[in-house]
Amino acid sequence: MGFSHPYLHSPTDIQDTTTTRDASASTPTTTTTTTTTFSSLLTSSTAAAILHESSSTSSNVNTSINIYNPFPTKRSLSSGFPDIKQDSSVPQGCSTKDSGQGIESQSLAEQVERIPKKRALSEDTKRQESSGSVQLNPHQPTRTRDYKRQKLFTCGKQSSDQPIKQAGERQLRDGDIGHVLGIGGGGQVLEYDAGPGGLALKLFTDADSFSQELLAYQIIHSSAATEIQSQSPIHTFVPDFHGQVLLPKEFTEHPRSHATSKGSSPFTPYSTALALERLRGPLLFDVLYTIDTCSSSLHLDALQRDMQATLKALHQLGIAHGDITDTNIMFRRSCHKYTDSCFIDFGEAHFQSRLSPSSWQEKCDYDKARVNAIFNGAKASYVVALGLRFMKSDMADTSFSSSLAPDSQANTMELLYKYDHPETDFRFLETLLPYGTHQDKESIQYRLATLLKVASYLPVAAEHLVDIITTQFPNPTPLLTLSLVDTLHRGRRSRQALRILDLQLSEDSLPLLFRARFYEKKILLLRDGGYAFSPSIACLETAIPVFAQVYGVDSVKTMLARYRLSMAYKMKKDMDRAYEIYCESVVLLREMQARCGDCRNVSNACNIRAVEGLLKKWQGELKLPKERMAGIAAYEEKA
Repeated sequence: MGFSHPYLHSPTDIQDTTTTRDASASTPTTTTTTTTTFSSLLTSSTAAAILHESSSTSSNVNTSINIYNPFPTKRSLSSGFPDIKQDSSVPQGCSTKDSGQGIESQSLAEQVERIPKKRALSEDTKRQESSGSVQLNPHQPTRTRDYKRQKLFTCGKQSSDQPIKQAGERQLRDGDIGHVLGIGGGGQVLEYDAGPGGLALKLFTDADSFSQELLAYQIIHSSAATEIQSQSPIHTFVPDFHGQVLLPKEFTEHPRSHATSKGSSPFTPYSTALALERLRGPLLFDVLYTIDTCSSSLHLDALQRDMQATLKALHQLGIAHGDITDTNIMFRRSCHKYTDSCFIDFGEAHFQSRLSPSSWQEKCDYDKARVNAIFNGAKASYVVALGLRFMKSDMADTSFSSSLAPDSQANTMELLYKYDHPETDFRFLETLLPYGTHQDKESIQYRLATLLKVASYLPVAAEHLVDIITTQFPNPTPLLTLSLVDTLHRGRRSRQALRILDLQLSEDSLPLLFRARFYEKKILLLRDGGYAFSPSIACLETAIPVFAQVYGVDSVKTMLARYRLSMAYKMKKDMDRAYEIYCESVVLLREMQARCGDCRNVSNACNIRAVEGLLKKWQGELKLPKERMAGIAAYEEKA
């Protein structure tokens, strides 16, 4: 699920201020309820320490904390979220975040000491609100009454499937909403004109995605994360969070367009949305696959290290993203820096507190693998583009000019130096892919083979390069053939790879070492491709004598080929031939043991142990009857 949009520094605690009238007083009394996801953010020991501090520093203050649980149980779905009450209160006008210091860096004792200043600030805000001149403060939920427009930020006690109904309040008008910034699998992101510079309003298709994303932002910007943020400021690598927005009834009743893997379909938004920072930079996808923008592998490596550091800090907070793609990472500005990226879209996040240790480790490993895969694919595509440019330069072919990369000689050298020749002098690489000089075909094929080996796996763009190479060189050199076969195998184009191998194996002048390598590739392709037994048996029967010449008659590779041939005959119901091949291999093992019995060569000892283990497995899979097993000794004696 990916959004091509800006996202979302959240006040961890958002207040809902209501006015009641005391029976013994003539003036209204304002009660402030603070809602916090402490149950999900803090450990029991941390929460106990905070409550103890509160009781010791403000013993004369009667407090009442309602802990908001965004994930209700079945019992609480119909009646809203359960409240957990403690002896604690916040006097009138106390906001969760003042203008100078956020709640993340304050203890409850410091907050109580600052109450008079906050009360005065709240009363001043109240007078401004009555005159209609109040300004939107993203750190404090407000109700702006101007009878032309109203923006409502709220995070009160609510049901997961029912919107809050505010009597006498104006609903959010269409004038507050701009055009669609992005559409993804979990909802939409719209332009929202509340706040300086504009925000982004994220709509959700269901309550689960909303709750997951809300909890992730609250954890990231919570006071529990202060210690980790001091080492790695994780909150700077996610969009700022500006609170929740209650959508009007009319807004949620009309279906909106929603993008899915099968196209667009209508959906009804969830009753509450999130107000987030609007990111104005490109997606990571646009950066990785626009070579003019990010052509140097050094820049790619730096960006990958930043992503890995951010992911590590996120995991330390107990959050696994769960949906890392190159469209779920975005930059803040158009003229971006490579350290100005943000993770977005936490709708599929996983939390450590809800998983077993093994499941949590799996989620973290999945996140890490996704980050590495994104950058490996980008680097492979970049290498392919360089290969296309190289072929255009040396083959004078203009039929594929649209796929070429700009002239990036130094970048080619960086990639080759790092991935293919780590021990080679850098000056030697300057001659590997010369630009603008015509060379002989064998030299060009050598360079192309080296270039294909740089790519970590087959991207889509490499198919075009392979097709061009096979067209230009219908009978490639053995080295280029190996690279082409590996690339086609990774791209699941085994038939084309087998045709190239058969063409090479038909050459009588093919060196014996390459012939053995080609048979290894062919056996692998036939096995992975699920081909019939007859082609596999014919290939193995021909390959075993070649392996015996190149690697040795009792080598592990030769024995492994014998084992596969025996299993192929077993699957073909020819048990006599399968048993005969097994007995021949046992005799070869005994000869090797007798020859190397007094030899202390570590290599020979390892080879013997490997063959012994293979024969033990072989015997178990053949499931030979007792009379067959008794005949092995006689066969050895006869041999």
